[in-house]
Formats: sequence, structure tokens, C-alpha cells
Amino acid sequence: MTKPDFPVTIDEVTPAWLTTVLRASGTIGGGVAVRSLRHEQVGLGVGIMGVIHRVALEYDTPSPGAPSAVVVKQPSTFPANKEQGVTLGLYVSEVRFYRELSSRTALRVPRVFHAELAPNADFVIVMEDLSALRTLDQTVGMTPSEMHHAVVALADLHGPWWEKVADLEWIPSVVHPRIEGFAAAFPMLWDVVKVRFAAQLDATGMAIGDAVAKHYLSFMQRLGKRPWTLLHMDYRCDNFLVDDSPAASAAPLVTLDWQSMGRGPGVYDLAYLIGGSMTVSDRRAHGDSLLRAYHDRLMTHVKTSPTLAAYDFESLVADYRLASLVGMGSAVLVGGGLDMGNERGVALISSMVERHFALPADLGALDLVTEQ
Repeated sequence: MTKPDFPVTIDEVTPAWLTTVLRASGTIGGGVAVRSLRHEQVGLGVGIMGVIHRVALEYDTPSPGAPSAVVVKQPSTFPANKEQGVTLGLYVSEVRFYRELSSRTALRVPRVFHAELAPNADFVIVMEDLSALRTLDQTVGMTPSEMHHAVVALADLHGPWWEKVADLEWIPSVVHPRIEGFAAAFPMLWDVVKVRFAAQLDATGMAIGDAVAKHYLSFMQRLGKRPWTLLHMDYRCDNFLVDDSPAASAAPLVTLDWQSMGRGPGVYDLAYLIGGSMTVSDRRAHGDSLLRAYHDRLMTHVKTSPTLAAYDFESLVADYRLASLVGMGSAVLVGGGLDMGNERGVALISSMVERHFALPADLGALDLVTEQ
């Protein structure tokens, strides 16, 4: 069978193309073909940088074990969003993660049947359909129990890679030139955000935004001096699915969306998660215990990453305080520069702005500006 052209849109994902990729992955045999399909968009207002469809499949012959549906992910249909995805290398990162690194992570991630990048930076990923699992809602936030599972899983990502990412130079770091580019654009984006989302910002939040707009790069450079590991860099509520089956009770989260993957200190992910994916009141009540749970789990990886032994809890707390000053970066990028898609997208960024600016305020992190 001749391989069909690269599918740029969901309408170009044909039965013939899916037959080719499912056969190549060993998912279906050579005597089986996809006869027909139907698709529907999922995650509307969630996938700001990409479009996700669930594709139901029918085969020309019965095939035990063949998936009845798959999920197809492609670039955003909004030109400005897609341009950002290409410029920031987000699409390259996700494809390479699934092709090269997913089998080496301790987190549960979707099974991927196909991941491909076109020369013009279009991409397509075909993965298992996990629609039976429970979704979470960033605008609502995670419960303390769900957040506990998330910080433990995060430690299981960070621990095995602790100070072992120097050779992964293709993965952008917290001091990568793309961070410098974002830092240069931050003041302009912040000017938009503080008007669009003024209702979510009190006087302290405004002061923090003004300070970070001036010092974002130097904050990232200071963080970059701390021990590096593999980062998700968009580790938040909307990028998890929850498996509520008894068999998954110890580790119920599936982590999605590896477009923003990076290298740097683990507290970047940690502050971004806790600061943005639970309500301010829940975070104030449970934040300290969540930090302890993360650190305790991190230390279980000392045998495979001996340098972890030097990273005590006090160091974590100090680094977390600094990281709280850069956690609002995604909210500022999207809220100030991208098309948020619909009302749900606006609500998502509103919640992130409110929470991410409250965290450094509660930690008194604005004082760190004077240490520049």
C-alpha cells in the first residue's frame, strides 16, 4: 500500500492512512483495513496549541484487539497559535517525546501508535483512546487528593532524570533562547493581560506582574543554576486523565500534552502545578503538605540518582518560592498574545491568572526582586 499524503487537517485523516499507521505499529494485521471512520472534536477550549479529535473506526473484517477508536492530535487551526507552536518548537518536542522518551519515563502516558512531523512543522499524533477515563477541569481545579497524586507522579518524572539531562540538548531548557525571546515579549503581553484580566488581579498581583515583566529572564536564569531534570512544563489539571478503576488507585493519573517539555529545576513544574491547578483556598490549606509529599517521593529515587541526597527540603522550599515568580508565564503568553478559542478558553486563562499571581503574593516572593 502506498502511504497517503501527510494529513494536515482531520478531514485528511482517511481510512487508508489510518490503516497504514495501525499496521506499521503492529496494532492490526496486514489482512485488516479500516473501512470507515467518523470523528468529533474533543477538549474544545483546552487544546489552545493543538486540535484533538476522537476517531471511531470500523474495519473490513473482524479483528480482536483492534482499537474501536483512536485519538488524533494536530496543530491549532488558529494561525497565530500555530505560528507560536512552530516558533517555540512545541510540536517537535511532543513528537520526539513520544518517539524517543516516553518509554523511559515513570509516568503513565497514552500509548502512541504514530507520531510524525512534516518538513513544514505540521504534525500528527495517533494515540490510544482514553475517553473512558475521567477528565479534570482547570477552571474548577483539582481536589487535594487528586493534587497529592499529581505531585507524587511529578516526583516520579523528575527523580529518575535528576541531573541526567545534559545530553538531551534538543530539549529546550529554562535558559534556552526561546526563553529569552519570551522574556523580551513579556512586558507587551503583560500590558494586555492586566487589562483583559484586571478583575483577577489585586494590587499585589499587579505589582508582581510589573516586577516579573522586568525581571522574568533573570528569575529564569537564577532557577537555571539549580539541579536540572526533565520537565513537562505544562503540568496542570487539563493535561491529566484520571483512571478511577481499583487497579489504578495507587497511580491514577495519565499525563498528556508533552509539547512544552524542557530541562531545568523540578520546582518549575511543581510551582506551576500547585499554583495553577487548585483553588487559592485549597492551595493555602494544603500547599505545605503537598511540598512534603513531593520531596518524600523524590527521595525514593536516590538509588538511581545519587545527587538527589543533597537536595534537602529547605532547598526545595527556597527554590519553590523563586519558581512561583515565573509560573504565570503560560497565562501571560496565552492571555496576552493568543486566540483563546471560546468562552471556556477565556475562563481557563482567568483562573490561571488569579491563582498564579496569588501564589508569589502568599509566599512574599516579591521580596526576591530586591535581590537582583
